[in-house]
Amino acid sequence: MSNKTLYEAKGVCRAWFDAAKSQVAVTWDKFPGDGHFRPCLDAQVKAVEVERARFVIVDVRRTTGVPTQEDQQYLVQTVFPAYKKAGVQAIVTLVPESAVAKMGAKRWQSSGSQFGFKMYEVGSFDDADALLASEFKKAA
Repeated sequence: MSNKTLYEAKGVCRAWFDAAKSQVAVTWDKFPGDGHFRPCLDAQVKAVEVERARFVIVDVRRTTGVPTQEDQQYLVQTVFPAYKKAGVQAIVTLVPESAVAKMGAKRWQSSGSQFGFKMYEVGSFDDADALLASEFKKAA
């Protein structure tokens, strides 16, 4: 398995890097994250910069809550600019089950699209893999 854990906080989030797919992925269990939101994002940014990941997959299918306004600003002011500079091409959100989490996901999708990322919504990791393989065929 080519997955390398980047950050993990039991009951809050887990982020990893998959070198074979050139992607960073994160599963969020809850927001705002009990102090883990920014450190988890920072670990993802570092992996994007060092490993040159082209894709970020955000699994919020079973997430409770939404990021705070301050956390949303951190995404826009720090995370997305770093992703853009490092060459991230697409961000895929695994669609939340909760209506409240869906609202939060829409905010970061709207913000991310302003940086030129292709923003997608799918139902599973398999769907994300298929979409990215189709949309970015062996692009270097």
